Amino acid sequence: MKGDQTDDGDQSGCLCKDHDDFRNLEIRIRTLPATAFKNANMQNNLISKLNAVIVMINAGDGTRALNKLQNDVQAKTDGCAQIGASDKNDWIITCEAQAAVYSDIVSILSELKGL
Repeated sequence: MKGDQTDDGDQSGCLCKDHDDFRNLEIRIRTLPATAFKNANMQNNLISKLNAVIVMINAGDGTRALNKLQNDVQAKTDGCAQIGASDKNDWIITCEAQAAVYSDIVSILSELKGL
């Protein structure tokens, strides 16, 4: 075993600059106004989903983390980037708020895909 690699070569334990990218994204989500969300619970739920991704990474399950981040976080923030307006699946409903978090999500996804 070399560095943070497991026997099968998985390096998911050394992802995202010790999770600074996740912390920064969480701060951005926390600082969005409540009106940026479809309902008041979605802000905390989105943060919980992000934290679940971190748990998966820490457990060495990069594939599940990637899927969860794509399907449970990015998919709820991507309408404006994809079609120019919030879509029916978006939890963040303003394009300004989506823009504040979307590039961070894409960056983290890129790191996960690179493992």
